[in-house]
Amino acid sequence: MFFTLSTQLEHMSGSVIRVPSKKLAVISSLMEVIPGKSICVKCKGTKLLCGKRECPILVKISSYFKHASSKRNIEGASPPSVFIGSRSMRVSIQVPNEKFGDTSVYSNPEGRWIHMDLKEIVDMRYELIGGYPEKIEKTIDEIREINLSKKSVDVEMTLKRAPRSKIELSDEIQPIGPSAPLLEIDYSQRGSNRSVEKVYYEEDMPAREAIRFLYERGESVYDIQRVFSLGMLGLKSKRRIVPTRLSITAVDDSLGKELSKEIKSFKTIEEIRIHEFNALGNRFLIIMFPGAWKYESMEAWYPGTTWNPFGKRTYVLSDWEPFSGRSTYAQIGGCYYAARLAVLEKLVSEKRQASVLILREAYPEYLMPLGVWLVRESVREALSREAVKLEEVKDLLNFLRYKLRIPPEEWMKNGILLREILQQKRITDFF
Repeated sequence: MFFTLSTQLEHMSGSVIRVPSKKLAVISSLMEVIPGKSICVKCKGTKLLCGKRECPILVKISSYFKHASSKRNIEGASPPSVFIGSRSMRVSIQVPNEKFGDTSVYSNPEGRWIHMDLKEIVDMRYELIGGYPEKIEKTIDEIREINLSKKSVDVEMTLKRAPRSKIELSDEIQPIGPSAPLLEIDYSQRGSNRSVEKVYYEEDMPAREAIRFLYERGESVYDIQRVFSLGMLGLKSKRRIVPTRLSITAVDDSLGKELSKEIKSFKTIEEIRIHEFNALGNRFLIIMFPGAWKYESMEAWYPGTTWNPFGKRTYVLSDWEPFSGRSTYAQIGGCYYAARLAVLEKLVSEKRQASVLILREAYPEYLMPLGVWLVRESVREALSREAVKLEEVKDLLNFLRYKLRIPPEEWMKNGILLREILQQKRITDFF
């Protein structure tokens, strides 16, 4: 696993990422800087609960990537893609150098990344070079115009210096490659996205309505998140540039709340359904129970995983919401909202409602955080596959013992929904 004193990283595909032996001391130094117990599992590098200015786990992982391009002149087709940092608030336009044509795969994971291996994803994202203006006021209109495009946009950037060889990792966002200050930018657009154009110039449409408008017209949730982060949606007086991390959760949450209202009038499913998908060292089980809408998402982080590198036990986290929804932010973070959206999409398509439990086991093969897209697309993929259907809860318990490493009793101890379903079953047995 990544954090053991080994000379190589092995991931699910069987390919190997070599680690220079001189860096072994750097890896082992993690043991001295990361806090113990479950604090990293709860934080996931976003809340900085350890009190440090940067997450030491992410800093160390980032040090393993190859050198970035030494060029200051970057030419290529932007997908389009932007990244806005949570602390710096820098707005970077991202371009894969010397890659032209349709480059949408570089920024839109939908239906594609989930079938790639870790190295392919990271290498691809590392090819995106970011250029950020030091004074955003001078360039924001051009960046927004690029992001009105329906297709990839040919961009030429002149950078102030060669991009620094760094990759930014987070449990919320996709891996972000090297960047440098932007001096000049030139581009040629290939036609505007009419739907995005409409909400951009509609300055009296609230952001929630604009998000739903784009979604109902088939726009990818990733494209909606991108234009939302650039302050291109909502009432004119309230438009703001939003960090990419926050825009992802905001859009997932907004759409999730809208879709949950819709399903609450539907009939419930009639049997227990289980959908499964495994990806990049993660196993997902999506369990649907007959009954009114309720939702719980649970994660188990094994020793040797990104957020539990030196732990001796598996940490389980859980967040849930009743029929009425929730008003506080989920401690699991953006994964909670990404998975909820995927589940609600499925229920809306079937015009049904259900009580839904998601169980995720993250194994040591999950070497580094890739963003909440992994959860969203894994749940979507699982739900696109045929379900295992069960009639009895006792059959479910046997199924869980067979499929997961953690026994059902441990999930019940740390969660709510499964325990609640079992208690209801026992009561109804008397009637």
